[in-house]
This record gives sequence, C-alpha cells and structure tokens, in this order.
Amino acid sequence: MEKMNKTIIIVNNLDNVSKLQETILQYPDSKIFSLNYFTHNKLIKNSIEHEIGDNYLTNIDKNIIDTQTIETASNWYLNNNFKNSLMFDGINLASLIEMELFDYFSKVYKTVLTIIRIIEKEKPTILVDMTDFGDLIQNLCNQKKIEYIQIHDIRHASTYFDKINIKSNVGPLPLSVTVSKNNYQKTKNFVEKITKQFLKLNQNFNSNQKCILLLDFNTIEYNLLLKELSNSSKNIILLNQRRPAVWNLESYNIIRKLGSNIISLNDFNQKIENKIKQEKQQKKNELEAMWNNNLIFNKIFAIENYSIWNSIKDSFTKMCNTRFLDSVERLMLLQQLFTKYDISVILEWAETAPHEKEVVHVAKRYGKKIVMLQHGVPPSGDVWGKAGRFFSFFSGPLNSDKQVVWGGITKEYAIKCGHNSENVISVGSPRHDKFFQAKKINSKGMILLATTGVPEFFAETSTTNDYLKFNNFIREVCRVVKNLKDKKLVIKPHPQPDFVNNIIDLIKEIDPQIEIVFDTDLVELINSCEMLITFNNSTIALESMILDKPTISLQTDKWAEESEIVRKHGLVSISKLEDIEPSIHSILKDDVFKFNILKNSDNFIQKYYTNRGSASTFLAQFLENF
Repeated sequence: MEKMNKTIIIVNNLDNVSKLQETILQYPDSKIFSLNYFTHNKLIKNSIEHEIGDNYLTNIDKNIIDTQTIETASNWYLNNNFKNSLMFDGINLASLIEMELFDYFSKVYKTVLTIIRIIEKEKPTILVDMTDFGDLIQNLCNQKKIEYIQIHDIRHASTYFDKINIKSNVGPLPLSVTVSKNNYQKTKNFVEKITKQFLKLNQNFNSNQKCILLLDFNTIEYNLLLKELSNSSKNIILLNQRRPAVWNLESYNIIRKLGSNIISLNDFNQKIENKIKQEKQQKKNELEAMWNNNLIFNKIFAIENYSIWNSIKDSFTKMCNTRFLDSVERLMLLQQLFTKYDISVILEWAETAPHEKEVVHVAKRYGKKIVMLQHGVPPSGDVWGKAGRFFSFFSGPLNSDKQVVWGGITKEYAIKCGHNSENVISVGSPRHDKFFQAKKINSKGMILLATTGVPEFFAETSTTNDYLKFNNFIREVCRVVKNLKDKKLVIKPHPQPDFVNNIIDLIKEIDPQIEIVFDTDLVELINSCEMLITFNNSTIALESMILDKPTISLQTDKWAEESEIVRKHGLVSISKLEDIEPSIHSILKDDVFKFNILKNSDNFIQKYYTNRGSASTFLAQFLENF
C-alpha cells in the first residue's frame, strides 16, 4: 500500500493571511503550526484551525533555550577572530547591547527549537515553510528527506527595541501609537531643540559650579527629587536620551520652576561632526568585513548542532550595525560632554541599558562617581540569578560605585546576590515620597486593574499558553467586576509597549465600555479606587499598599510566588483562575479579611521603605556630599 503524504505548514510572523488560505486550498489535508502567540492569535481571528507549535517544547527544551540564550548574548562577541573589529574607545560595542541580544536570541532559539521539535515529532513527507527561517528548515528537510516548499512574503520580525510605543488619552479615548525608533528619535531631537531655544531653558547654568548628571529621569515622577536638588550648590543636568525631559506643560513648568538644565548629546555634535563620520565609516568597513566570517558564525550561532546563521544573518547584522554605529557616535559625544562639564556624580537607574552603559564607560575614564537608584521591585526568584547581568535587578554585578535602594529588604537581597554591603545604601524611594505624603482616601465603587504584560524573560514564561493564561486572567477579572453591583472597572496599562501584549485590543474585545487610562496622576487614580489588582507583584502594588488599598497580584509565573511580598502576605497572591472571584468577594464583603490584608500590607511597607516621604531629601543630601 502506497504511503500517504503527510503535509505540515509552519507559520510565523504572518502578514498575508490570504496567501496562507491559498496554500491550505493547495494542501487541504495539511496540519498547520503557529510558532508564537501573535501568529496563533491571527490564525484564531481568521478561523484557521492549527496547532500551537511551542506546546511541543519540554521543560528540558526550555532550559536549553535559556542556557543557549545567555551563553550567546554574553559571549559571542569575545571570539578572538573578530573581537578587535568590535572594539571602540576601549569597549566592545557588542557588550553594550547584551540586554537587547538576550531578548533577540531568546525569541530566535525558542522559534528554532520549536521548529526542530515539530519536524521530529510529526515526521512529515512535505513541509510548507511560511517563516523567516528558510535556510534552517530547508537543511533540516534535506537531511530528513522531506519535500521542502517555501512560501515567500514573510517578513523578518523587528526587535523589541526597534519600535517606540506612545500612549495618551485624547478625551475619553485611549490612544496607543507605535513608531519606528528612528522616527521617534528625530522627533525627540527636534522637540528638545525647540524647547531649549524658544522656552529659554538652561538660564540657571553656572559654568563655575560642579554638576550632578541625571540620566533619563521622568521629570514628573521625580518632581520632589528635582525640587530638593534645586537647593544644591551644584548644577542639575538632565540627559534624557530615550524620552524627552519636557513633553507637556507640567514637565515644562517643573524644569522652569526648579532651574534644572537640559542637555542633549546633539549639543556637542558640530565641533566633531566630521570626525564622527570618519570613525563611523571606518567601523562600518570593519564590521562589513567581519560579517563575512561565515564559517565561524555558523559555529557560534547554532543550537543542537543546527546552524541558524544564514537564517538570522540579515536581521542580526542590520541590527548590530545600526546599534554599533550609534554607539560610536554617542561615545564620542560623551567625551565632549565630560570635557566641557565638571560632573561630580551621575545618578542613573537602568545600568544594563546601552545608553547608561556608554555613560558609565566614559565616566569611569574621566574618574566620575556613579550612583544607581533602584527604580522598581526587583524579582527575587532563583531563576533571576542566571540572567542577572542583563537586568538592573541586583541579581547580577553592576558597575556603579554605589547602589541606592528603597530599604532593608532590597539591601539584603542585593548582598545575598554578592553586592558589597558598604556600597548598597538604604535611602528610600524618591518617586514614592508623594505617595507617602498624600492623604489617604477611603473610596468606594471603582476597582483598578493595573495590567503589565507577559514577562518574556525566559522560555518557560513566554509560550503561547502563557499569553493565553494572562488574557484569561484579565477576562476573568472583567467578568467578575461586571457582575458586581455598583462597581466599575478601570484599566491602567503598564508603560511598556502595547505591541508586547495589546491590552487595548483585548479590552475592546471583552467590553468596549471599560475605561482605559494612560495619562493620569497615579496618586489620585489609586486613591479613587476601592481595591487594586495587578500582575506579578508589579511596583504599582506597593503604591497601592502605601495608599492603604487592598491589593491583589495575579501570578502568571512561579518566580513571582517566591517574592518577599508574597512570603510576608503583603498582598493577596493568586495563581489560579478560580481563586480570583472569591478573593475579590472576600475583600469587598469580609471586613476581617480586608483588615488583615491592610495590616499585613502596612507591616510590609514599613519594612520595605526607608525614609518614607522624605527619601528625596536624603538622596539629594547624599548626592551633594558624595
């Protein structure tokens, strides 16, 4: 009896649904596989039956992906055959983007291993490829005697850092717009130039004074810190390379009133513009020659002895060339900055990001002191230890001279992770002074859901099912609150980009009448709610607890359940869908239950924060004397 052909279609980053539908008509008995949540979601919306590809990954596979990701992101650039081509100003340019490469390779290796496992398990006779990994898949098919058919018009997925997401409320309408990084940067540079020239900022700069340099600080969020620093004997300089220091009337008034100074690296461009062009061209030539080492890169970029180099070469080299040449320019401009200004200390909060890494590198060459400020709740599960170098969570080594933390619990965690106790200073949280100073209001009627997104840090936490679990948690909260008499649900999305997990689309799908807020005073918003619900112990949970609101954290990942805030019962920790409704009802109807939650929350806040309500004063004094 003749063996039946078994056809599978593997789909990834699908734009052209009609092309897939045509392919299905050609192969009516085919089995279709999606490689990520976003493809799965598009297939669902188009009623295309399919299998979820990453369901074929085992726990061992996920560990392989994580291990390979960490190894590649932190070591690929150390190869002696081309290490010198990556050097500039004494630093390896690739080391500056480790965080982005961690995200990039995590997705790449997860996709590749999913493809390998699908082919191994399904054993097809025909494979129709609708992915951007054609070279890899074709090689696999050749080895296994599988007929290979490639359908083109498949786009290469852009990286997380190629896009900028801008959120705003226009009247009652929540708007979320995603633009390219290049377009955003051009607009930002133009706005900063106009702001400084026409609004006459930087009038208070005294060239004879030393300076305190703040990197990428939100001027509204850190208003009280800027106010305290305005009393300093030093110039206060803001260098915001990612988001503008002034973006609305409130932020402008803060800068004008407090006398802070805004600078841009573009301010130093004219003097060395030709030199920058020369250095970038030379580095570009070196990079182009380096990328031709195909034999070496085939060995470096491989998983389970399958090379992925030819599949990622275009996207990877394009990303690296852009990032490296940008770094060359910024490193040269930073030298001009440190030559012109007498900077005594630098305050930053995201040390593993490329812009901060560049500043830290140049600053150390000029003998400047660097202080890193805790900016959020660091996840403390054991899983974070192996990837600590990619995040400013204290789970890995840092290059700053001192690390300022919110209190004793974070300090203990930092010391446990190997940090020098003398360098970890408990000062408190300047961004939360206004929360501690605010009058607490006992409001009724509104339940606030502060969403985050699926934490795509590890293979185990970024599968299609993880996204579906996250969505189901949101759907369940919406369902429960809708059935509560006299209760209103309001959604406050996390500042992270919506393309990670588009909350707006999901909420519109669930109930278009649910209110979504972006631009708002968090103190007022939280004070106006009766309870707050968030995910994975997000920092907004602490802000809710400070304002004496009962708080629920929906835990989508195991590491979140290991957090100190959960161990101390500072909030209601929920990891099962069926526990959401009874927990909400208990808070609303059981006074003893609610009282105990608030008591535990207050005890935790007392231990977690030092200098509650006055951290800005203490930090300003510390910077003044450091």
